[in-house]
Amino acid sequence: MQLIVNGERIRLRPYRDYGEYRAWRQLEQKEGNPFWGPINPPGMRDRQAFAGSGLFMDERGCFAIEELATGRHIGNEYYESTDGFRMSATLGTRIHPELRGRGYGVEAKRLVIGWLFGNHPLGTVRGDTLDSHRAARRSMELSGMQLRGLKPCEFCSRGNWHGVAYYAITRQEWNQGTGS
Repeated sequence: MQLIVNGERIRLRPYRDYGEYRAWRQLEQKEGNPFWGPINPPGMRDRQAFAGSGLFMDERGCFAIEELATGRHIGNEYYESTDGFRMSATLGTRIHPELRGRGYGVEAKRLVIGWLFGNHPLGTVRGDTLDSHRAARRSMELSGMQLRGLKPCEFCSRGNWHGVAYYAITRQEWNQGTGS
């Protein structure tokens, strides 16, 4: 299974070690997230799962996003499957705040979608975000995913309830290039 995926401007790769991953998670915790709210610190479960491959486990993983031109770690792309990759997987992207809006998240999503379909017998790759998070929604659309539904009052962040937008792309849409 290919574990390093190169794009035009970025590379998805396993974290080098738990220390690199922990540093990223600590930075996430420090920066916070204006949409989803506080980010939980890495715990023992993460550390144990990470020890095997640098991608946690078969059904849950986290790639480091590295800028090709500089070798700088600029974010992460996670994926998980609650059904053991039989039907679908969910992805998520986080880019350093000062680098957002430059297309890195779109490229990372496209790379991980291709990697997931290329390495697992999935039918669908999904993503979700708060309905008010316009940048994340646009990033999913530009990566080929389509809006599949909105659910009001689904997520509580910072004491307020928010709707969630659900996006997905099927293997057929991906293969035909018709996802966007």
